Amino acid sequence: MTYPISFRHKVLSVREKENFSIAQVVKRFCVGIASVTCWLKTPDPRTTRNKPATRIDMEILAHDVKDHPRTRIIRAHP
Repeated sequence: MTYPISFRHKVLSVREKENFSIAQVVKRFCVGIASVTCWLKTPDPRTTRNKPATRIDMEILAHDVKDHPRTRIIRAHP
């Protein structure tokens, strides 16, 4: 989940104004430690990816679904 830029800046400004530690900010705003740590390094979200886009051949997908109709599609979590 990507947090809005305004929220990121608000979290970081509250941390600076109130002299909070990362743990205190995490508890106050209910965000992850890794998120706050990344925001301290680069507060704005990345606009590019470091990997190429994945293309799925729709004919092969249709054939696979036809051959295996009862198979569940499981979404991979990043």
